[in-house]
Amino acid sequence: MKIKSLYFIFIFLIIPIYIFGIPLKNYINNFDKLTYSLEIPKNIIDEEKNLANNYMDIEISDDIKLEKRITESWIIMFPDLANSETKDTFISQLKQMGILSVIHLNSASNKILSVGPFVDKKIAELISTKINKRLGQAGTIKRFND
Repeated sequence: MKIKSLYFIFIFLIIPIYIFGIPLKNYINNFDKLTYSLEIPKNIIDEEKNLANNYMDIEISDDIKLEKRITESWIIMFPDLANSETKDTFISQLKQMGILSVIHLNSASNKILSVGPFVDKKIAELISTKINKRLGQAGTIKRFND
């Protein structure tokens, strides 16, 4: 009987104290300290005193070269689609293909249906050939400057 009671004391008292003693002691010692917080941090940028409120307040050094760049893109134009019924069916067929960037350009005579803009000319050519193979409409690739 004595061995059985020593066995229960060892299993249910000494081993748990050995395993959980130090973490429990640390938890009790650091109980009053908040270790995790869900507070939203303050925005330090708003508290700075030297904020530039006007674009004239920003100092630009002479070492920085300011350039005006002309950005260009490419579009695929379909000028022969003047009929509204043809346009609607063509747009729905393009959506079935996964092409959602359909734009209408205002020309002198009428609105021209276009697909794009694309950053690279090769991508525009690739999509133009896909449209031509699937839908049988050949579009012209034009440069579109901003």
